[in-house]
Parts: sequence; C-alpha cells; structure tokens
Amino acid sequence: MKNCVLIFIALIFTLNLKAQQTQTCGTPPIKSEWLKNYQANPDTYAKAGDTTLYVPVTVHITGTDAGTGYYPIEDIFRNFCQLNEDFEPLGIRFYIEGDLNYINNSAWYAHETFEAGTLMMELNKRPGTLNSFIVQGAAVGAGGYYNFVSDAVAMTMGSMNTPMGHIWTHELGHYFSLMHTFLGWESIVYNPNEPTPETVSGWFSPRPVERVDGSNCTVAADGFCDTPPDYLSEGGFDCSEDGFSVQLLKDPDSIFFRADGGNYMSYARDICNSYFSPEQQAAVRANLVNNRQDLLTNQIVIDTPVTASAIILEPTENETVVEAPTLEWMPVENANRYYFEISRLSNFSPSFRVREGIVSGTSTTVYGLDENINYHWRVRPFNTTYPCEGEFTTSSFMTGEGMFTDVQGVEVVNDLVLYPNIVSAGKTARLEVDLDEPVELQIYLIDAKGRKVSTLFRGKAQGNFLQDIQTTSLSTGLYWLAIQVEGVWVQRKMLIFD
Repeated sequence: MKNCVLIFIALIFTLNLKAQQTQTCGTPPIKSEWLKNYQANPDTYAKAGDTTLYVPVTVHITGTDAGTGYYPIEDIFRNFCQLNEDFEPLGIRFYIEGDLNYINNSAWYAHETFEAGTLMMELNKRPGTLNSFIVQGAAVGAGGYYNFVSDAVAMTMGSMNTPMGHIWTHELGHYFSLMHTFLGWESIVYNPNEPTPETVSGWFSPRPVERVDGSNCTVAADGFCDTPPDYLSEGGFDCSEDGFSVQLLKDPDSIFFRADGGNYMSYARDICNSYFSPEQQAAVRANLVNNRQDLLTNQIVIDTPVTASAIILEPTENETVVEAPTLEWMPVENANRYYFEISRLSNFSPSFRVREGIVSGTSTTVYGLDENINYHWRVRPFNTTYPCEGEFTTSSFMTGEGMFTDVQGVEVVNDLVLYPNIVSAGKTARLEVDLDEPVELQIYLIDAKGRKVSTLFRGKAQGNFLQDIQTTSLSTGLYWLAIQVEGVWVQRKMLIFD
C-alpha cells in the first residue's frame, strides 16, 4: 500500500511540475496533515517562547559527471545570509552543518523528473539536518521545490541568482509546512474580466475562494487569516512600491483588491517579498518544535560571530613560488572554517576566479596553477553558525617558470605513464614511474577544484615503481595526479566516467 501511495504522490507531483514549468516553485499543493491539525487548534502545540532556534543545514552542490558547473561558494554565502535575514523575525537561525557536499552527477545536475530528484536526495541526504540541494535545472523548469517524500529542498542556480532572491526562504517555508498563499488556484489563470467563482479546483477537490472580508479565511486558500486573498498562481507577478500586485483583482462578492506580493509564499517577484505573516511565523516555529525535534538535538553551535580578519603567513606579498603553493594564515578566534579564493584579478571578479574552497584548518595547498602568472588570493574566517561575518585579508604571489615540469625535465625519471587516464568508475588506474636511482617520491590525488583528495604515496622509491589508483570511492569527474620527484612537481590528468 505504501508503494501505491508514493506512486500516486509522484504522479501528482510530476503533473503539478509540468503545469508550473514557467513558475518559480514546483512544490505540489498538498496541505500536510500536520498543518491541518495545527490550524484546527494551534493552542495545543508546544511553544518555544522567545528562544532562538538553531537549525543545521547540509548544503549539497551538484555538478556534471566531469566535476564542472558547481554553484560558486561565494554565492552560496550570499543566499545563506539572505535566508537568515529573512528568518530572523521568526527567531530561527540556520547554520551550516559539516562540509559542503559536492555531487558529480549530470543526471541530477539537471534533472527533469520527481523520481530523479527523489533518488538524488535519498542517496545523499544527511540525517538530523535540513538537506538543501543546489542544481542547475530542477523538475521540468521549476526554480525550486520541496520534496515531501525525501523531506528535502532543491533550488536551481538561476533562481538563486535573482537580485534579493528568496527562493531558499520560499522552499523552506514549504519545508516547515506553509502553503502558497494562492492555494487552490494552481494551473488556473485568474481572469479579471469574468466573475470570480465561489470555488476553485486546481489539482484536488474544490476549495472555497477566499473573500476579502475574511469570512471564510480558515477554510479557503492556505488557511491563515492574516494572509489576504491571492489568486495569482502564475510566477513572477509585478508589484507596486507598497508590495501589492499591480493587477487589480475582485473576490466572489465583487470587492476589488490587490494581491499581497510581500509574502514570501506568494508568487510575486523576489524584489516584492519581505515577510511571513504572524500566523505563518507561529506555524513555522511550532512545526520545528513539535514536528522536527531531530533538528534541535546534538547541535554544535558557536554563538559568537567572528569579528577579526586573518593574518597571512605564506606566501608573502608578491613572493615567487616554485612549487604548488601552500596558503597559510594565523588562526582566528571563534572561527572554525576559512573561505579562500584565488583570482587573476585584484578585484576578484567571479569571471577570473581560479580556485575557491572552504577549509577547517589554517592552510591549504593549491595544485594545477599555471606558470608565470601573478595570482591574487584572499581568505575570510567565519564559523558555521555565523557564516556571513568575518573580513577578507588579501595578498598575491607569482608562480615561477618550470613549477610544473614535463617528465623529461626530471633527470632520474626515464618514463612516467598513467594508464588508463580515462577510467570507468570502480576500475583501477595505474601510475608507472621508471627511476634510475632511489629518490624521494610523493603522489597526491587532487580533484577539479584543486583540493587534495588523498595521499597515494610518500617515501623512498626506486626502479620500476607502480602505484594503483582505486576509483571505487571516488565521484566521477576530472582529477589530477600531483607527483613530486626530488622536489620537482609533475602533473598528470585523469578522468573518471560513469
């Protein structure tokens, strides 16, 4: 029976997405039993008073099979900061739990079906956290959706790039039980030239059309009496300076009004959105306290933001480096993460970003840089509870000529071969090095973002040296083997495909 229910839900979800492919959200219009029960008697639910509630979030970033197309970390910060700003009136603060989770899978990166999204979420979500997936394309053109089967949300990169974007806020509203303010009008285009009906039936049984006088507010639309009538289910309607729709509407009593585009759960343009209503706020907190206790246990919260910047140690300003540079800085009080960025321009324009990443320590080695280039880099300390605080410290360095050499430039190496360099996932690749004499050899596996995945070998080697590279636990995508022979660095490219 459970499988039948899930198939039915998947069918409704997919139909709803197809009807909403030009709209901002693909969450289906299914009011949860929890919300129905809460709205029937909200006073019976536990309250959390004025206590700030901390919610752990796992951020999943999808890319292609080749490890390309990731949403930039700096833009994730921008959206996460906006999310916390939007939820601040609710006394809720989201914090990043653990590391960002990079997923290389083209089928999930731009998925078109509910089933694909569900599989992505089920195989990658982390328990005890609010799982948020950032994708290139989601479910037949939707800008984002809440998947109630997997209990996770997905947002597209395009929807997160809008000025004053609130797509994350909107989808988490659904996650915490809220419905669209126009509930019941899904797939129905409001026509001001026709009499407004008494009821509408989008995907489900007929629902009363909400009236301006509030006489049926508990049974119509989203069931909240402080969210006024809204019949505009087509995405991105325009609003005036006061946040209400430019378009004039009329209710079944022929009373004229304008839809409130200020509510995060409406389909107004992002720039119109600015609030959750008091009843919505109370419902979200009640849902968190009464229905999502797993998010409120075993928390690791740093309740003090970072106020200082990092002191850079290496490389020193304008230093020329002759091997893979290790960026190093002093630890900063209250910081448990550091964001670094390398650019070819001093203004750190996103178009010229070469590397970026987040580390928990105070140093990182960067591989795969070009020779004879003046690079600019910066680092910002932060902690996962307050990821928006902390100031950048900036420096620069020059890469020297011959920093990464061809194998012929290493006199003791007769040959260095990686085979195959295009390897099927789960198969084994092999590095073979023919050495004339005993040497100090180091071999590292580096991902496409320049992060060290593993140390394959460190020690003395001689003769015909063989090193197997197991790919069973590796995601598909582009990798580098960084090989140091007697202090000289050599690189080899390896592609893992599905």
